Amino acid sequence: MTEAKSQIEYTKALEDFRQARAKARLQHLWAYITGESKELLQYDEITRKMHASGGSSKGLKEIPVESIVGSVNRYQDFNKDFLPMRDNDIQRWANVKSIMTTPGSTGLPPIRVYKIGETYFVLDGNHRVSIARQMGLEFIEGYVTEIPTRVPLTPEDSPEDIILKSEYIDFLEETQFDKIVPGVSLELTFPGQYDTLREHIRVHRHFMGLEQYREIPPEEAVQHWYTHVYKPVVDIIREQNILQEFPNLTETDLYLWVLDHQTIMEEEFGWSIRPEKAAIDLVKQ
Repeated sequence: MTEAKSQIEYTKALEDFRQARAKARLQHLWAYITGESKELLQYDEITRKMHASGGSSKGLKEIPVESIVGSVNRYQDFNKDFLPMRDNDIQRWANVKSIMTTPGSTGLPPIRVYKIGETYFVLDGNHRVSIARQMGLEFIEGYVTEIPTRVPLTPEDSPEDIILKSEYIDFLEETQFDKIVPGVSLELTFPGQYDTLREHIRVHRHFMGLEQYREIPPEEAVQHWYTHVYKPVVDIIREQNILQEFPNLTETDLYLWVLDHQTIMEEEFGWSIRPEKAAIDLVKQ
């Protein structure tokens, strides 16, 4: 690598940075107009919301660049597309790119990332990721530490999706549903509805205790609620193919819809209605 080639690449990198900053400014303006967030995800905030902790080393991997969605400590320096957000970052950004692109260069070491679900958060190497994104690279080498979480995170998740997954994890932490009934998902598409599910289980546990004249353990109430309340309703939803009429909803969304209809029927007729009956009536309507 000659000094002249290095200087040429550095000069090109300076111009590339200016173009990237101009694009970042346009995206910032568009985000302001539309209300769509272009912020890079914060690792600490996501691990708190997702109740993610611990971690195990997975060694050196080829990381999909598009799956890198956040940063540990440089989330204010880049936007969601890893475009630079600070004008005074120009020399460092250009220097890193010139090293990456100059023929014969010794190159740079692999980045370091945390993996949560299908997403990655940069611990070291934010500039390398930014440049890789702008160059259109599909993969970048990095040392991966995987952080386990009960609900997987994906690169396509919006801020609203993350809120919902955070609420779902809170629900699972409290009820232990995923451990009591493994392999069954209770995903919802509207925020705030996991409180309703908790209330259903709480009420079911209360009436179980009254019927059986004993204190019902929480895990027993969860299993009994799933077997005798939730699953019969979902079975009807499946039998009647209701979900195909609402492709953007989930079975748990429709379960809550059926239970709302049950309440309306009970108020109208003045007596108790089984959830299964409410589901059948809703299908007829």
